[in-house]
Amino acid sequence: MNAARQVSVCIVGAGVAGLAAAQKLVEAGVEDIIVLEAQDRVGGRVFTEQHGSHNIEYGAQWIHGEEGNVVFEWASENNKIEHEASLTQTGNMEVYNCYSL
Repeated sequence: MNAARQVSVCIVGAGVAGLAAAQKLVEAGVEDIIVLEAQDRVGGRVFTEQHGSHNIEYGAQWIHGEEGNVVFEWASENNKIEHEASLTQTGNMEVYNCYSL
């Protein structure tokens, strides 16, 4: 086990948000950062799993919400939106403005 060390920022989770936060902090000149991750890989819900000769992509299939969402803005500006699902009601679930890449 490594000896304890003092850091200014501790980021919990090495998913997309945690890694983006770490990158922004480094760009802002913060150097004493630690990112903690419970899994044996980074990426959070975004990962690829191999089954035989096929890959299955998990996570980040949908952009949830468009208003004030930088991911939606980027996808729109770069023509990455292939499908728009309007209001769908199934049982107790309602889905609005779901976009897939």
